[in-house]
Amino acid sequence: MYSVTLTALHYSNPVPVSGPEEKLRSVTGTKGGDATLPCSFNRPSTYQNRATVTVLWRRGRPHGQLVFNYTLGLADRSNSRESETVNEGNRYKLVRNVGDGDASLKIRGLELNDNGRYFCHVHVIEHQHRHDGERAGNGVRVETPAVILSLSLVAGGDIVCTAEGKPPANITWIDPKNNTLPINTSHTPVTHVPDKHQTVGEIRGPRLRGTYRCVAENTQGRDARDILAPGPQSDGGRTVYIVVSIVVLLVLVTAIIIWRVKRGRCLQTKVMFIPSESVSAARTLTSGSADYLPRLPP
Repeated sequence: MYSVTLTALHYSNPVPVSGPEEKLRSVTGTKGGDATLPCSFNRPSTYQNRATVTVLWRRGRPHGQLVFNYTLGLADRSNSRESETVNEGNRYKLVRNVGDGDASLKIRGLELNDNGRYFCHVHVIEHQHRHDGERAGNGVRVETPAVILSLSLVAGGDIVCTAEGKPPANITWIDPKNNTLPINTSHTPVTHVPDKHQTVGEIRGPRLRGTYRCVAENTQGRDARDILAPGPQSDGGRTVYIVVSIVVLLVLVTAIIIWRVKRGRCLQTKVMFIPSESVSAARTLTSGSADYLPRLPP
């Protein structure tokens, strides 16, 4: 889970519709969860049932980006009209009764980019009287502990570790010998991606075979993951591999040549060799062949 810290700063305001000075507040939640920005105001002493209350929430500056606009028309306590004309991303909601002097705003689905200051403006129109109030400096600070999003081997054997966090995560590496590697060198570059609140650390060409550990850390927390790297193949290893391959190939070629030579000699011997018994039989057959031939009449 992500930890989210929201800080609300309150200041006093001399206008009639305002609240007393309040101390710093911190609210802890989770990324993707909800948080409420407090804003209360003192209703005018002449405030009665018939009035119109408009609540504006702006971000960044007192007259900055408008993220929420709400109007409540009070005809009487049992008959009121309300309208919501601006709600950026449909993520904002009033959580209490504006008619009772509370314009606190809930932010739903917290994101890291919600960090900033928010200003609450309250305008009350009662008959011919208008009362304006501004609650200045409601600040939202969203912080999340460092968490590793991915750790992987990429093409070429490099190791890449991507972490998210606010404040930005610091990445360190521990090699298979349990040594901490120097950071942000040509061998271990580090890149920050501010718009995504991410930090990317690399090990280019790991020099050892074994388990490397990526450690991501900020003031809110720490995360670590391990990955097994095959390590580089040394030049000596390549040389031995090449020599062994050549020797094996030579032995194989020599064996083939010897086998073919022996096979050729064997065939030649079979063709030229005639057993002595066969020679004697041939001679006997030749010498006695005339006695067996039929005689022709004269």
